[in-house]
Amino acid sequence: MAGMNLDGVGKTYPDGTRAVRSVNMTVEDGEFMVLVGPSGCGKTTVLRMMAGLESVTEGTLSIGDRVVNGLPPRERDIVMVFQNYALYPHMTVAENIGFGLRLQKVPKAERAERVKEVAEMLEIIDIIDKKPKALSGGQRQRVAMGRAIVRRPSAFLMDEPLSNLDAKLRVQMRSELIQLHSRLNVTTVYVTHDQVEAMTMGDRVAVLRSVGGEGQRPNLQQVGTPQELYEQPANLFVAGFIGSPSMNFIETNMETQGSEVSFMLGVDRVVLPAGVVESTPRLLNRDTPVIVGFRPESLSLRKSHDHPNVTVTGTAEVTEYLGAAAHITFRKAVGIAVVSHHTDRSTADAERHGFVAQVETDSMPQTGDRVEFFLRPEHFHFFDPEDGRSLR
Repeated sequence: MAGMNLDGVGKTYPDGTRAVRSVNMTVEDGEFMVLVGPSGCGKTTVLRMMAGLESVTEGTLSIGDRVVNGLPPRERDIVMVFQNYALYPHMTVAENIGFGLRLQKVPKAERAERVKEVAEMLEIIDIIDKKPKALSGGQRQRVAMGRAIVRRPSAFLMDEPLSNLDAKLRVQMRSELIQLHSRLNVTTVYVTHDQVEAMTMGDRVAVLRSVGGEGQRPNLQQVGTPQELYEQPANLFVAGFIGSPSMNFIETNMETQGSEVSFMLGVDRVVLPAGVVESTPRLLNRDTPVIVGFRPESLSLRKSHDHPNVTVTGTAEVTEYLGAAAHITFRKAVGIAVVSHHTDRSTADAERHGFVAQVETDSMPQTGDRVEFFLRPEHFHFFDPEDGRSLR
């Protein structure tokens, strides 16, 4: 097994297109690291540089204690699992799994034993003599995984391996991959655009975004555990990308009187508790706007009598019943500056959508109903509109 280290790694193509800029990240030995972000953010390019399928044009990429910038893929002791299964249609399951071992000239008896061991681990021993055309999508994915596992590499690289499966099977395969990683304890880097997949699978998650039109910002926005990304987002992009539905944002001005900090939410003045101000001292005596964020699940239809509450009122425009919960889209009764979260969504789009609340279904309102939500000030997040960074 081996960890990986990316020190200022970047990728610029011959035509001048910059796909990856200044990625600094360490993947610990045995860790399950997920790279997540929207399309075009460079996550697959980073993975392909790790694999040696793309050259590194700046920085240093190390696997274990070796710098591998110039090493071909076959000398890196890693295997890659792709989005398409890339199985040989004329070969059986056993032959597909053992193909890499045959190229390595592993003796036939050992090869057969290792293939059988992996097939039993993945519970595909009963289809080992079938060909890919006779297999379901889930079975084909297991065969592709088996072909990687049987080589006993120091690291796995996975590029959206579950994206071709239906929703139910994806959930099942996610669980199986987590169990498999726990059993093998091999360093794994997993790419996905699905933030739910990232949050449920990763020991840690790296959030990436595109370098932008002029290529001045780094791709990597934050690396942390799923809980850290959710509770302590480093900037607006991470706050808006992690969590479903996305975090709500408004732009406002803070007012300081002594040690008291407050802001206007529509016609209501919100006074922040002392603990919130202490944890975010940059709110004191601030003369520039602040973006305030709060998650949909922080809004409640029931008032908490043990804590101070902020009241948010509006008209339910869209209600979505999801079984255990419901999503309510509404606009504030008195207009306030709703803003985007600095992804590809525009401010106009954010204003059109208003706020979203996630509530229990036993008291969900109907479309057109007047609603009153309650929110604890401790649940607010604060960001600088200029650079998007968290003020905490």
